[in-house]
Amino acid sequence: MPASSSPHVVPVPLSNHANVGPEEAYVAAISSCHMLFFLNLAAKRTFVIDSYEDAAVGEMTKEPDGKSWMSRINLRPNIVFQAPGNQLPLRLRSFTTRPMTNVISPTRSRRRL
Repeated sequence: MPASSSPHVVPVPLSNHANVGPEEAYVAAISSCHMLFFLNLAAKRTFVIDSYEDAAVGEMTKEPDGKSWMSRINLRPNIVFQAPGNQLPLRLRSFTTRPMTNVISPTRSRRRL
């Protein structure tokens, strides 16, 4: 996968807007990790997943000194179960509505860019 610094940070032609930027790669990595965690959990509970798509979005925050960091990542998975009407199975509902603990958050893994 071709990668490049963001054209918002490094001007063209030294960057390529068509390639994946480091911030995009970070959001994709968190999204992929969440997907694998969820699919593993679903398999252990014998759920069959027809599809899993995530429209993850990362938010950059600029500090007063001008340095930016990834301050928020919103995961928005769309999961289709193999079930009549694709309803969220009741036995999984209690898991997905509980707040998750011990998750990696950008504020815990803060890196200045």
